[in-house]
Amino acid sequence: QYRSLVELSPNAILVQRDGIILFANPAAVSIFGAQSETDLIGTPISNLVLPEFHPQLQDRIRLLQTSTEELPSIEFKMVGFDGQPFDIEAAANNIVFGREPAIQAMFRDISERKRTEEAKGLAEVELRNAHANLERRVEERTSELAEEIAVRRQAEDALGISEIRHRYMLENSPFGIAIIIDGTGKRLYCNPKFNEMFAGDPENSLVGTDISDSYVDVEDL
Repeated sequence: QYRSLVELSPNAILVQRDGIILFANPAAVSIFGAQSETDLIGTPISNLVLPEFHPQLQDRIRLLQTSTEELPSIEFKMVGFDGQPFDIEAAANNIVFGREPAIQAMFRDISERKRTEEAKGLAEVELRNAHANLERRVEERTSELAEEIAVRRQAEDALGISEIRHRYMLENSPFGIAIIIDGTGKRLYCNPKFNEMFAGDPENSLVGTDISDSYVDVEDL
């Protein structure tokens, strides 16, 4: 009855004693790429486990030999007859096989799940990196804009001061100064001295008047 159950199991099942495989079901033959169960029987189970996982395998065997409680499944890498490693999830328990104690191990190939998890992890890393890069670019551009605004304000302040100084010089100049609109002859600006000279009063602005009003006909001299 035991053999018929494990023979039909979709999961790979190995029975080992003292580290040597005593039984392998068809799913185990398939998962390890063997020709038949005879390829597996008599093989040290450590031959099917990547060397870096040997300590984990030995620890699990020792726990099974000393513990009466059911142990949780573990994940590690095994290797097939073609030399290619693959990820498995394994659960094991103590049984009696051939009237002697043995360990039954059930394996499930989780390589596809691992690849999916790794791809998802890489996608999440790329997304975090992209988000971090975007935040960095935003911070850099914000800093650049702040500097540009500061420079512009400094320029505006400097221009404002320059305009104030220029106007002060015009308003207090001892010379009559007028700015004429090109092509129209209209006065755009007249300083107080110009108003005084041509209008008789510094407050009497000549802005908007025609420049010809200040000309003197030589025949009148």
